Amino acid sequence: MDDTIVKSVVIEQIDCKETKTAKNGNLYCSVGIKAAGKWYNGLMWGDAIQTVSKWKSGDKKMLAFFQEEWKGKMMSKFKLPTKGDMIYQEIDAIKARLTIIEQNKPTQQ
Repeated sequence: MDDTIVKSVVIEQIDCKETKTAKNGNLYCSVGIKAAGKWYNGLMWGDAIQTVSKWKSGDKKMLAFFQEEWKGKMMSKFKLPTKGDMIYQEIDAIKARLTIIEQNKPTQQ
């Protein structure tokens, strides 16, 4: 499992840069969003570019947040959540609940 956290946030500000072409010919766009008073950066590829270009301040979106090291510094990043991100988060929540149940389980005599 990774350290990706999926949560719903209200976008306070969004900065969607111009679409560029990568060396492999694929289109991408650098996007910055401000949510809960903090800025996060992400790269959007393919169809995600059109999705994000429609976002505006005040929109509520489900996003996946994570930390990534770049040039020795930890950066706050975001991406559109995948089904895997959602499943991993749910598994972690279930494991936490099972731990509580196990800790509170009456001992058999």
